[in-house]
Amino acid sequence: YFGSSSGTLLSVDRSEAYNVKVIPASLSDDELSALPKDTFSYLAMIDAGSSGCRAHVYRFGKLGTLSGPLYVLPTHDSKKVKPGLSSFASHPTDAGASLQGLVDFMKEQVPEKDWATTPIWLKATAGLRMLKKEESDAVLRSVRGFLGNRANSPFLFRANWA
Repeated sequence: YFGSSSGTLLSVDRSEAYNVKVIPASLSDDELSALPKDTFSYLAMIDAGSSGCRAHVYRFGKLGTLSGPLYVLPTHDSKKVKPGLSSFASHPTDAGASLQGLVDFMKEQVPEKDWATTPIWLKATAGLRMLKKEESDAVLRSVRGFLGNRANSPFLFRANWA
């Protein structure tokens, strides 16, 4: 399995840590999409753009058995909030809390029993890269502190995922 930051193979299957579920291999995408929410495993990606941040919530599972191929449904739900994280350069401690609307959206999309095993990644684009390094670092510190605090976000998060 790939997944380490160095791009090397991992020696363990992370399926259990992320509560990867088995989904029927014989169904079409439309039939899979119609299944109950608790049929799937989830992951969330926050795209931190210059004009706003968008959360994408993906449903996935292993086809047929836990040793089957990983399958991500081709459609997903998303929500955008404004402003973008780069607008917090002069008051970076507020950046993390600006993601509360996205966390609330993710809580609506993911069944509560799956929150603790649903990972969130945040990827920053051009807006943060245009800031001075110390400004972008301060904004990301706020974001990491917010997403890493269970009182704010019940999802699985590691600081190096942002």
